[in-house]
Amino acid sequence: MRLQASAERPPAKGRSAVDGLRREDQVERPAPQRPHARPGFNRPTVFEKDGEKPIFRAHARSPLLFDRALHRKRLDRAASGFAAADFLQRRAALDLASPGRIMRDFPVAVDLSARNGAFREALAQSLAAGRIGLLIEADLSRAMLAGRGGSRAVLDEERLPFAAASLDLVVSTLGLHWTNDVVGALIQIRQALKPDGLFLGPCWADRAHRACARR
Repeated sequence: MRLQASAERPPAKGRSAVDGLRREDQVERPAPQRPHARPGFNRPTVFEKDGEKPIFRAHARSPLLFDRALHRKRLDRAASGFAAADFLQRRAALDLASPGRIMRDFPVAVDLSARNGAFREALAQSLAAGRIGLLIEADLSRAMLAGRGGSRAVLDEERLPFAAASLDLVVSTLGLHWTNDVVGALIQIRQALKPDGLFLGPCWADRAHRACARR
């Protein structure tokens, strides 16, 4: 008996094209054949004998670690008092907005998971403030973005709406670890950045994600 892993995938549902940049083009790639199935893989596994029909077929679905709708509701609820508990994000924002990080001009920048504007405030106090032209603050929660001026966008970090090669800088302070597919989010960011664009994004991560980020 031999084990064969099929790379066939069911068609993606609920994913629309975003300015010519489709999510399925970014994160769905057929994997090399594996001798056995592991939990969390979204591709069917077929066990078959030589010259015979398959005797077993299993479809393992990748688990959703985070309920994004519930996460949005919790962010909305926390927005009014978020300033009392955002010290880690503000510390990360101070580091990202330093002249040592932003060393050249970036005409168009996006702050993903902006929350209550820690990066914008840190940038305003930094010597690098003049380096950034348009700063778009983006967050999953509309309530987090309310009550302040500037360019703002309510969006899901898992489905970025930016056109390919349209951004010069993307920052995200302690927000991407809330996505179900961190690597997929990073791929979308890379697609949205211009060839010489820069991404700065500290986030909580395990050993596998840190290894991926170094590549």
